[in-house]
Amino acid sequence: MIAAGSFEYALARMQARLGRRPRESAWRAIEQSRDAAPILELCRATCLEAIGAKLSATSDLHALDAAIHDGWQHAVGEAVEWMPAEFAPALAWLRTSTVLAWYAEWERHLPPAATGGTALAGLARDVGRNLARFRGAAVHEAAPLRRDLEARFVACFRRHPLEPAAAFAWLGICALDLERLRGELARRLAFPRARLVP
Repeated sequence: MIAAGSFEYALARMQARLGRRPRESAWRAIEQSRDAAPILELCRATCLEAIGAKLSATSDLHALDAAIHDGWQHAVGEAVEWMPAEFAPALAWLRTSTVLAWYAEWERHLPPAATGGTALAGLARDVGRNLARFRGAAVHEAAPLRRDLEARFVACFRRHPLEPAAAFAWLGICALDLERLRGELARRLAFPRARLVP
């Protein structure tokens, strides 16, 4: 049996979680849903089940934000538990809630060998570029930018499965899924009677 605290163990656990992500067909069903209840039901069959279990169709935005926050804290906690201990400070740093506040400080928490010309450094550059693009993006550009960042995370995870970059890419994918789910649920919870625009 592979022990926790190794790249092999982390990879196995992350792959299992990724296998339970909502497929694009599920996201399309979520986008077409008129209220929150079917969305929460779809979540219960995926890796987002903890969010679905904490909310109901009558939850408010505060409950939604708390559930999303808890989901993120749980994902980071899993990564800290699964990965080698030397990456715990950099992984735990991702628990901070303000992206622009932690980004510059994050690299300082990494072990020295993890920076430089590594896959992790490339991933950090990709995230930095996308954050800059998001700041200047128009509303209609957000979805393509999100898909581009997701594709970069998935590619990094697949190309560097037994490197620290895989854990950070996996957490990036988790963050994007949580953000996407929050957006879909927030619209239904804040405006329960609003019609969807086709």
